[in-house]
Amino acid sequence: MSTSPPHPILDLCELIARIPEPDRFDAIFIGCTALGKSPDPTGLKATRDRTLAELYWDLTIDDLRARLVELAQTVGLDEQFLVEGTLSVLESHIAHRSNEEFTERARELNLNAIKFLESELTRHAEDRRQQMTDAELNNLILKTKEHVTRLDQDRRDAEVLLRFFQQERRSLFDLSYWDSFRRSKLHRLPGDLFEE
Repeated sequence: MSTSPPHPILDLCELIARIPEPDRFDAIFIGCTALGKSPDPTGLKATRDRTLAELYWDLTIDDLRARLVELAQTVGLDEQFLVEGTLSVLESHIAHRSNEEFTERARELNLNAIKFLESELTRHAEDRRQQMTDAELNNLILKTKEHVTRLDQDRRDAEVLLRFFQQERRSLFDLSYWDSFRRSKLHRLPGDLFEE
């Protein structure tokens, strides 16, 4: 272990930065939203052909760090509470994605959605729920079928990510880390989150 005092917020952000993409983006999003930080709108008007990625700016590791610092300094929440809470939310999210029952339920829901979309194709466009064109419906059916074929691989990838995340969490944020953090905190001035 390093001789410098621990900086839980920075160490959490470094751990998240080591998560491979696209899971890193997901972890940042989950962490930020769990802490009450929503993505900012881009200003584009929502339309049926626009994705959420076009309507909201991506959240970054800097957004996560800033939100954690804000909650620690402005609101006065304990850093250990914030970091351990964020770690728990992330671990729970990854574990959920790696769960076979979740995958099977997602498969069932997506297959039912495909059946519904295919039944919509038999109706006139003006009678459809969202008046989607045949091309829009066929595109959505294709995307949903592609998603179904990726479900098992996504679950296996989530299992690998969960093992990585749990190992990193245990090796960094162990009892000696928090003990060292508590001892170093005694020598810090209020508001000095990153002072040595």
